[in-house]
Amino acid sequence: MLRDIIDNSTAVIYVKDLEGRYLLINRRFSELFHFTQEGIRGKTDYDLFPKEAADAFRMMDQRVAASGNALTAEEIAPHEDGPHTYISVKCPLWDNSSRPYAVFGISTDITERRRMEDALRASEQHTRLIIETALDAVVTIDSNGVITGWSPQAEKTFGWTEQEAEGRSSAWRVKSARR
Repeated sequence: MLRDIIDNSTAVIYVKDLEGRYLLINRRFSELFHFTQEGIRGKTDYDLFPKEAADAFRMMDQRVAASGNALTAEEIAPHEDGPHTYISVKCPLWDNSSRPYAVFGISTDITERRRMEDALRASEQHTRLIIETALDAVVTIDSNGVITGWSPQAEKTFGWTEQEAEGRSSAWRVKSARR
């Protein structure tokens, strides 16, 4: 049952001994990196990946084993279509004498999420540049009618700084210009 759970996960799951040799991989790992469970036994990250990636994977594995705790970090793994970003959770496995004997990992591909975040950030920056350089006053409000944005031109037009305007109700009126 446990093997079925591991193999049907969309995450990449693996176990390596303390020398970095693979002991177990799941189906997702096999699909992505073209190794079978039998073919990967005894291989290390240096047999599968470029040195830079293998060094990074090995360093995290060693930190996990040394700390005795689960660690979470982003890792970059090379794929056929380019590098992919993973969020990896790694944890030591303990023997009957309470000594770590292996490290297991569960790595989830967050490449698409990262790309969308980058695209959103670029779009927000583009919009911010348009607003900051607009010749018209731009005031943004949220669904409750509270001012959430106040452009430099709005400061010139209404006489209030962004800090003074943001957070106020859009029903707020300027009684006198502050110029």
